[in-house]
Amino acid sequence: MKRILALIPLAAALVCAPAQAAVTDLVAAMKKQFVPGQGVMFRETTRVHFDGTYMFGNKTEGKIELGTKGVVAAESTRTPTVSAELVEEMKELADSQQMETELERVYTVSVGDRLYVNGGTATKGLPAAKLWAPSRGLPAEAAFENQAVNIFEPATLKKLLATSKRTGVEYRGSLAFKALSNVSPTVRWHRPGAEYGIDGEVRVHWRLWLDERDLVKRLLTMWTVRTNDDILMTTRTDSRYFDWGTGLHITPPPAENVATWKEIQDAA
Repeated sequence: MKRILALIPLAAALVCAPAQAAVTDLVAAMKKQFVPGQGVMFRETTRVHFDGTYMFGNKTEGKIELGTKGVVAAESTRTPTVSAELVEEMKELADSQQMETELERVYTVSVGDRLYVNGGTATKGLPAAKLWAPSRGLPAEAAFENQAVNIFEPATLKKLLATSKRTGVEYRGSLAFKALSNVSPTVRWHRPGAEYGIDGEVRVHWRLWLDERDLVKRLLTMWTVRTNDDILMTTRTDSRYFDWGTGLHITPPPAENVATWKEIQDAA
């Protein structure tokens, strides 16, 4: 009996070690993809529900270019989707031209600290030759306008995996935005008050799947907040990543097609 009891700590160590090693290995697998001139493709669906009823969302597809430290650029095409109920409400509140603008397909490019948007309300009223409205942003901005969790940030991926439950190739868990903001520049950019405000207490529930190379092939996130109108708003984003290692070189739009700040102000 004494011999069996003596072996218990060793057995526990052997059980725990693979889990920790798996986290390290998976983050390392991601970092191996950080090769200049290469990247990954993605498709994504976002659905927003009010008190359990679907209201609006979008479908997005695009590409993410990687460098030695992570994402260096991204581009995407986002197509808005709306429920029949919301369409009827929009008809009552807006004219047909405004509705068409709101539901227009939007193209987005992010390179370095600049974000460029074409379509929708962003470029409405601009001179004909000015196809893109610029603003500040993150290199990954075009790929993370909806997805709350940026798995291309090694510290963020490590945080997720270290606090998760695993079933085969699926990991799942939940984290408050405050905890995510401690490791994620993307969360800090989109939710600057998450470190200390009420917003930071909102929990992101997530599920993550791996492919045969231990690379992320799917990330599903969901989070709920109560609006000022006392509506429970739930955002669900399902991202699929594929064709890892694809050759990519994403560049900003031609300067002559990018609007100036004055042109944007005049169009407002």
